[in-house]
Amino acid sequence: MQNISIINQKINSVYSAHKFINKAKKQRLAFYYENLERVNNLDAQYINNYNFENEVLNLSFQLEKLNYINKSLLKKISIERHAYAPELNKILIFNKEIKAPQITDINAAVKFLINNFNIESLKQIKK
Repeated sequence: MQNISIINQKINSVYSAHKFINKAKKQRLAFYYENLERVNNLDAQYINNYNFENEVLNLSFQLEKLNYINKSLLKKISIERHAYAPELNKILIFNKEIKAPQITDINAAVKFLINNFNIESLKQIKK
């Protein structure tokens, strides 16, 4: 039980300047509480050395990008698929092409955008 209290303290110590950081903190805490048995089996030294702040911030960036894509880009995303050359697939957004090898559906396209672009470059796509 001590491990989860250390994790709880470290995650809650992350400064909540943005709504996505708060969402990320809640999601991470929920994840650790759902996996309480695994958390309790971890070595306390590993937990003390782990960077929970970085984990929360990375998740908050992903949540922010997902929110922006859902609100501003999702209805405009289409995919140009090549049946015999999937390495040539492209994501089309507002008539702008993004090379996206092996991407064959919208869900995969959204994941590709989240993993490969920052929020500023996603906002530039719309302009």
